[in-house]
Amino acid sequence: MEVLQFANGGWQRSKGLKPEAARDLAFGPTHVWIRLEGLAQDKLDSLGAVFNLHPLAIEDVRSHRQRPKVEDYQELTFVVARAPRWDHANDQMSWLTIGLFLGPDFLITACTDPVAELDAVEKRLLALRGGPKNSTIDRVLYEVLDAIVDAYFPIMDQLEDRIETLEDEILSGAEFTELQKVQSLKHIVSQTRKTIFPMREAMAALEKGEHPNISAETCLYLRDVADHMTRLAERLEHVKEVAVLAQETYNATLANQTNRIVKFLTGVTIILTIPMLIGTLMGMNVPVPQWDPLRLGTFGPFWTFTAGSLLAMLPLYLWARKKNWM
Repeated sequence: MEVLQFANGGWQRSKGLKPEAARDLAFGPTHVWIRLEGLAQDKLDSLGAVFNLHPLAIEDVRSHRQRPKVEDYQELTFVVARAPRWDHANDQMSWLTIGLFLGPDFLITACTDPVAELDAVEKRLLALRGGPKNSTIDRVLYEVLDAIVDAYFPIMDQLEDRIETLEDEILSGAEFTELQKVQSLKHIVSQTRKTIFPMREAMAALEKGEHPNISAETCLYLRDVADHMTRLAERLEHVKEVAVLAQETYNATLANQTNRIVKFLTGVTIILTIPMLIGTLMGMNVPVPQWDPLRLGTFGPFWTFTAGSLLAMLPLYLWARKKNWM
């Protein structure tokens, strides 16, 4: 457990404090941000007992599949947020569920794993001197949520770049690997929608509602976070539509390739019809010349029918070329 306290005009870090000591700091003349990573049973229960956290909220924190939401308890606002993680090796999305408890003078963030976004916020707070913009605990809540939401933008940029590249690959030639990539992208978009849309609703509820411990000034900043989530949701819908169009383009390109192959085979069949007919009708009556270097220039029946077949095939070949079958 790590504790950041606002004292002497700035934020300071303290490690190894017990929940009771953190409570004394929070209930004193300072603000406290408590970071709990790992969700050890005893630590989370101790924090719940010391800070009077609701058991339902604690249970939601332990649930890794909890959807983003905002709930108000007595003198406490509980927020569930999810930070995105893209496993490029396995091409899958995963999420870190983060529980945030906002009290009058304290903020508790709890997660099963270390959260890089929170590390960045902590580093920024420790580097800044205290002021009206970063000395209140609800402003720290905004900083944390803003960092989590900003983590979605690089992933959205990668999704948009990936769908554009995939469209170019499909137009250059529809292969089965492109279809697999389209299906994989649609699966990632579906997973992301299940988080981004609840996150958008939660951020909008946090900005528009009346919540304890959140000032009107901080609500103005939270409006910016809600606006970012709205933009992300709109961009994700665009990626989804383009992914559907990419699959339709793949189907159309594949059908076009099949049509060209059928036309080519039709042209070959028509051209070979002449020698097949000649060979069927007269092939048994034409002797095959023997290999004789002295008689290669002889113009016999075999060569006559061969030359006639080639001449008869030429118009059919030109006609198939005109039809764009060859």
